[in-house]
Amino acid sequence: MVGGLVSLNCPAICSQNSIVGGKDILHKLASIIVCNLCKREGHLKQDCPEDFKKVDLDPLPQMTPIFLEFLDQVCFHCYKDFSPDSLEIQAREHILLCLEDFIRTELDATANLCLFGSSKNGFGFKQSDLDICMTFEGRETAEGLNCIRIIEDLARVLRKHPGLRSILPITTAKVPIVKFFHVRSGLEGDISLYNTLALHNTGLLASYAAIDPRVKYLGYTMKIFAKICDIGDASRGSLSSYAYTLMALYFLQQRKPPVIPVLQEIFDGEKKSVFVDGWNVYYFDKLDELKNRWPDYGKNEESVGELWLGLLRFYTEEFDFKEHVISIRRKNLLTTFKKQWTSKYIVIEDPFDLNHNLGAGLSRKMTNFIMKALINGRKIFGTPVRWIPKEYPAFLEYFFDPEILTEGEVAPNDRCCRICGKIGHFMKDCPMRRCKTRRRENREDVRTKMGLNDQFQKPIESKPKRKHEEKEPQNKDVQKMYRESLKDVPKIEGELYGEARTPRKTKEEKVTNEILRDRTPRQYAEQRRKQEQDKRCFTCGKEGHIKKECPQYKGTER
Repeated sequence: MVGGLVSLNCPAICSQNSIVGGKDILHKLASIIVCNLCKREGHLKQDCPEDFKKVDLDPLPQMTPIFLEFLDQVCFHCYKDFSPDSLEIQAREHILLCLEDFIRTELDATANLCLFGSSKNGFGFKQSDLDICMTFEGRETAEGLNCIRIIEDLARVLRKHPGLRSILPITTAKVPIVKFFHVRSGLEGDISLYNTLALHNTGLLASYAAIDPRVKYLGYTMKIFAKICDIGDASRGSLSSYAYTLMALYFLQQRKPPVIPVLQEIFDGEKKSVFVDGWNVYYFDKLDELKNRWPDYGKNEESVGELWLGLLRFYTEEFDFKEHVISIRRKNLLTTFKKQWTSKYIVIEDPFDLNHNLGAGLSRKMTNFIMKALINGRKIFGTPVRWIPKEYPAFLEYFFDPEILTEGEVAPNDRCCRICGKIGHFMKDCPMRRCKTRRRENREDVRTKMGLNDQFQKPIESKPKRKHEEKEPQNKDVQKMYRESLKDVPKIEGELYGEARTPRKTKEEKVTNEILRDRTPRQYAEQRRKQEQDKRCFTCGKEGHIKKECPQYKGTER
């Protein structure tokens, strides 16, 4: 035995008289290996049979016309139930105008505000955030501006607005913003400075959405699928809803025949260039001329249900994520080798900022979770049924059942902060933790200045110990009736209802407290059962008990 390591050739281990031999130890060590992807024992993640790259997809049965109509209705209801109505769109524009007038009056008369993102790109949900870009007349770029100071001044001005709450400037982000909450509409929003690249990006997506109504239906269905499976939040280590919109657009471009063109490749003569922040943002925006400029216009006559099933099959059966990039700026395939993004799992290129990979924040575990959801979705939407099971009150709940799509698993959160649930920082650096600490310090400062800390601070006096007789209550009959009335009440959080001191809790009391506070009895029993299963003996290698409970270990003690 050298340096804490045990040699398998050691007579003390490999002798016939020893309890566990060398081969048994190797077998036990191999069984303790746990895969990071599937959480099962006996293999590593590179050999995991549940890795989406190694999953053998079962062939889908023949599709029926009735089931295709079901799929059409699913996609149509996704758009109808979640898209904002005309009244909400008008309300957003009204809020923008009011904010612009207020900022021009209180901050700068040359300020201009523009909506971008989900409010204008044609794929926004009801009650989605207001994304606003602020610019100044006479300035095309933010060059020469102190953006951090302007954002801080803007936050100070917005705090005067009677209809806004929760004003929070974030100056440390890549694009500094001011977050706010509009009280009357209940909408959250943020204002950024000279985020002009996002304005052109919004225009590009809005143009694609206006070409064919099936584009919107498919985009909404894709985003809802991601939200149901909890894989649509980039701040939690998955992909953003914008990334899933690009995936839907890319599929529609690659469909044969295509549903939409590549607008960035339609031009007269030489390729046009319009540069913003160093990137070419040109795209063909004369949609009324598209019929004459795009040869494949109107050739694809598939229903939206067929397209949705085709999308799931495209990303699970055809598209090679290791070799190719999802890029809507070109028709021809783009390789990950050419982009030098070979170390990533799902590669999605921004149509304008060509250095931005929207899948750069994905871990292998999250990638496997996303692909597993797509594979399960392919099976559900690709397997015709005659009727929806009775346990589902609506057909949407049948198709978007998270227990089936994610197999009852929770999205990986091992990279997330334990306080706010976001990625990118540790718990000790969490902004929410700093805000709480800052608010507590501010309260203490205010109390100190007002003299409240001294006023309410109780002086510490040394009191003589009271005799046992003095501890008895004056009215023993009242105390006796009080205790008898509480005999059948369970003890919670160590309260003993009038007893002089708090004794140590028994195991049963701890169980009751935990159930009442956090979990149901069934959840607690499942956790206890899991804890028992997680036990592993180091002597015999079996599960269900620890070393001191092992029969072999007790035999050696005797």
